[in-house]
Amino acid sequence: MEAKGNFIDGAWKKVSAPTGRVVSKNPAKPSEILWQQDVSKAAVDDAVAAARAAFPSWRKLSLDDRAALLTKLKDAIDRASIMLAEAIAREAGKALWEAKSEITALKGKIDITLADARKDIERTRVDASSMLTFHPHGVMAVLGPFNFPLSLSHGHIVPALLAGNTVVLKPSELTPMVAQLYTELFVAAGFPSGVFNLLHGGGDVGAALATHPDVRGVLFTGSYDVGRAITLANIDQPQKILALEMGGKNASIVFGDAGFDAALYETVFSAFVTTGQRCTATSRLIVLDGVFDRFVDRFIAAAKALVVGDPFGEKTFMGPLVAEKSLQKFMAATAALDRSSKTLVTTKRIGEGYLVTPHVVLVEDPAAPALQEEIFGPSVAIYRARDEEHAMQLANDTPFGLALSVFTADEARFERCLDASRAGIVNWNKGTVGATGKLPFGGVGKSGNFRPAGNFSVRYCTYPVATVSAPATAAPPALPPGMTLP
Repeated sequence: MEAKGNFIDGAWKKVSAPTGRVVSKNPAKPSEILWQQDVSKAAVDDAVAAARAAFPSWRKLSLDDRAALLTKLKDAIDRASIMLAEAIAREAGKALWEAKSEITALKGKIDITLADARKDIERTRVDASSMLTFHPHGVMAVLGPFNFPLSLSHGHIVPALLAGNTVVLKPSELTPMVAQLYTELFVAAGFPSGVFNLLHGGGDVGAALATHPDVRGVLFTGSYDVGRAITLANIDQPQKILALEMGGKNASIVFGDAGFDAALYETVFSAFVTTGQRCTATSRLIVLDGVFDRFVDRFIAAAKALVVGDPFGEKTFMGPLVAEKSLQKFMAATAALDRSSKTLVTTKRIGEGYLVTPHVVLVEDPAAPALQEEIFGPSVAIYRARDEEHAMQLANDTPFGLALSVFTADEARFERCLDASRAGIVNWNKGTVGATGKLPFGGVGKSGNFRPAGNFSVRYCTYPVATVSAPATAAPPALPPGMTLP
């Protein structure tokens, strides 16, 4: 696909003084270049200036007017759904069936935001003299990930625009082609110039955007290391809102009374869907003593049976990892796990692209450093738990705190686990990747900074303004001691 440049102030603009180049490859066939263009940090100033200039008129539009444009965006997404799904499969390596579900989520995000989230920012009369309104921040920088190249960025963008902010999107340099197609939909929907802008580039462009003094908020989905770097870089700009979703080391606990078929499906799916490249992926499986051997044997067999291959294959469950760097990191991480644990399923690289088979280990040393790091690939560490208390101790033994799943028929047991958990998402008989846009999405510890996305995202896109009022009448009949009105 031909690269069009950056999208700034309603027009595609080529980079005149490049400081780098972004090249997108097909991870299933790395010799195939999908998209490439020059990039420059200098474009950051232009994009932010365009968004800042568009902000006053955009925020003055009514909620209904902004909602109407977002509805037109949804219609444009619907018309382009097949093209978008195929682009995600080709550029991110995601199996086509899963890429299609991402497009469905794009449309659902707009529906939920307009139906539910907008209620959180509508003017509220508390009583006769008290009122609450919500104001937009201004220019919002959205730094997107590769694993959900549209839906996770879109999840920030839609509430930000509805609330009256303007946006500059810097997508992952691994999925720029998809971002270009997405941007074209804003043109088709008729958004005013400068309201939505697109900047391509690597980490230097992202850093320049995140630290720009005219950016009022940074909405980020990615790794803990990058989220930490964003925080440190903005240490002298405490007035800037940072909404950081930074990954996980998620556990699923299987008790003896769980529905085994359901638990097996949910844990295998959550561990290996998107080739394990989800922040909510099940990377730790905790199984109780009495059912350990029976469940683990079935889990291993199911993992070995997964079809790995071309994202466009009709029977493909797992496509490739997204890039050579991701492959190298995954192989190094699994090798470290193999040294500290008992290998149950050995991962292998297959085919010409970045395809790998699942990896499963049995934990022998829970204190091993490799067990504390997010791998972001199809690898699962299995733990044996003595009882409920031990299972929860293992589940909470992580610096992350995004998702936990509990598989049991006993509701009281689930409630105890829920109470003892240290995670932002705690599911009952549903896998760790089970989420809904009608609820908040985020975690604690190294997983986030207490600004969850999902249906709560509109909250970090605004700030509340309290108003106490009185009629324009005479001063009170009695003044405080020591006060006179001349």
